[in-house]
Amino acid sequence: LDVPHRVLLPPMFQLPFGQGKRWASGSKTADLLVGGWTVTMAVTLQSGFPMNIQQAADARLGGQNSNRPNFSGADLETPGSFADRLASADHPNATWINNAAFTLAPAGTFGNVPRVISDVRGPGWYWTDMSFIKDFHLTSSKSAQFKLEALNLFNRPTVRTIQGANTFGNANFGQTNTQVGFSRMLQMMFRFNF
Repeated sequence: LDVPHRVLLPPMFQLPFGQGKRWASGSKTADLLVGGWTVTMAVTLQSGFPMNIQQAADARLGGQNSNRPNFSGADLETPGSFADRLASADHPNATWINNAAFTLAPAGTFGNVPRVISDVRGPGWYWTDMSFIKDFHLTSSKSAQFKLEALNLFNRPTVRTIQGANTFGNANFGQTNTQVGFSRMLQMMFRFNF
């Protein structure tokens, strides 16, 4: 269940405006409006997880757990963009995995598909959170802070395969349409220190 590529970027920028900064440092009004701002981000970029393909029909002699189909030789992934491959109201039959890449293993045999296939992976995760923080220096002993946070800033869905979608022979085999995480969320905070 490896994730071969995972990058976490946490940049932080203090804007060069206001008291003690390069620009707008001599004016109280300018400091109040544009000074004391910090912008932070948390960016997560990672590959998708490898797929675990099973088959619905019991081909083995014995229990029904971990039945595997056979490879057919066709491409494992369906072509198209991220949106084209997601099952949705616009694309109800879209699949992430190519149905034609597999065949049912005959009864009494083990399929040749391994437990985990690294060559076909679920969708990757591309997630960006961002915060805008404004510090107010009121007196030597009093200060305040305003923070606006945008979680999932670009409102990009993070999805996974639906239950049963990794089971060859099921009607929804290969579909990816269950959102994990959440849509863009904005939150504000104000803090007064004394």
